[in-house]
Amino acid sequence: MKRIRYAIYFVLVFLTLLPGVDVQATYTKDPVRALLHQAQPGVNFDPVTQSWYFYGVPIEQVRYKMPGTSVDLVRVMFMGIAGTPYKVWVAVGMDMHMSAEYLALGPWKTVEQVQTIHLRETLLRISISETIGMLMPQVDEHGIKWKNCDGRDLCGYGQLFDTMHHDLSNLFIECEIAPGWYPWGFLFWDVEIVDQYKRNTPNNYQWRME
Repeated sequence: MKRIRYAIYFVLVFLTLLPGVDVQATYTKDPVRALLHQAQPGVNFDPVTQSWYFYGVPIEQVRYKMPGTSVDLVRVMFMGIAGTPYKVWVAVGMDMHMSAEYLALGPWKTVEQVQTIHLRETLLRISISETIGMLMPQVDEHGIKWKNCDGRDLCGYGQLFDTMHHDLSNLFIECEIAPGWYPWGFLFWDVEIVDQYKRNTPNNYQWRME
C-alpha cells in the first residue's frame, strides 16, 4: 500500500511540473471535496458558545415517516480530525401529523424549502450549543446532557431521538462515527448554511463566499 501511495504522489508531482496541467483545478471540479477542503475537519468544541460543531456537505436527502411525525434528513459527508471522510444522517426539520406547524432546525420554514437544498454543493455547519440555537441542552467539553429540556419543543425532541438512538450525540462527539442507516440513528442538532458552490459551466466550479 505504501508503494502505491508513493507512486500516486510522484505522479501528482510530475503532473504539476507539466505545462498546462492544473491538478488543483481538476481536484476542485468535485464540489464535495472542494467544500470539505475549505472547512475545518473533525468534531470540535467551542468554549465561548459552549457548543460542539462540525462542517459537512449534504449528499442525500430523505423524509423519514414515523408514528405521528415525519423527519426530514440529509446524509452529510464530513472530514474527520485525521482527514478521513465520514458520513452521518442529520435532521433538518420535522412536522407533526396533527399540526400544520413545521419545526425547522435551520433557515427553512417549510418542507418545500427543505427540498430545495442543493445536494453536493452546499457547506453546512452543524452544531449544538448551550447558549445559542434552537435546542440549547446542557453542553460542555465532555459532551451533551438533555436533562434540562423537560420536553420543551425542539430540545425535547432532541432528547427523545438521542435516547432512542442510545446517546448517539455523545458517541459521535467521541468517535466521529454514526449508523449508516437513518432508522438506527441521526443527529438532531442545529443546521446552518455556510457556503455554496457557483457553477459557471458544466466543467467549472467556483468557490463562492456568502
